[in-house]
Amino acid sequence: VGLAEKRGVVVKEMTNDEGFKIFIELYFKTTKRQGYKGHNKKYHHIIFEMLKDTMSHILIAYYQDKPLAAYHIFIFNDVLYYPYGGSSDEYKNLMASNLLMWEAIKFGKKAGCKLFDMWGSLPPDYDRSAPWSGFTRFKEGYGTEFSEFVGSYDVVLHSLFYRVYSVMYTIRKRVL
Repeated sequence: VGLAEKRGVVVKEMTNDEGFKIFIELYFKTTKRQGYKGHNKKYHHIIFEMLKDTMSHILIAYYQDKPLAAYHIFIFNDVLYYPYGGSSDEYKNLMASNLLMWEAIKFGKKAGCKLFDMWGSLPPDYDRSAPWSGFTRFKEGYGTEFSEFVGSYDVVLHSLFYRVYSVMYTIRKRVL
């Protein structure tokens, strides 16, 4: 955090169309670089438009007016949620994501949040060489506590349609 500040990284709240555009660009750069499929732009835009005046906030870390990292965060019932983020491959040595996380924590505190849900990580006994281990270590660096929630399950209402869906889902996974 101190290194990023000393080197001139600054964080701005930009919960507006310009901020959304910057966030979505960095988000998709990250999904491509990390090799995962995130929600599409339309999904993110709908969420942003519906919640930008109430729960939704975009924070962006800049270095010399160049956006390096962005978070789309939400506040609900005194909890700050961090489900979506993205970063540039440029200037990694400036640790912009660390300053951005610290500023997100301060943002939540100022808003009266009592908890910060960082959404998603590997379990405490994770393999340090596994995919996502770096992301989990990044979150652990902020004194996190792992919480496991009930998984999601399908309720089968029509077995024939569900079998067709299952086949299509398997094909989709292989193609993607």
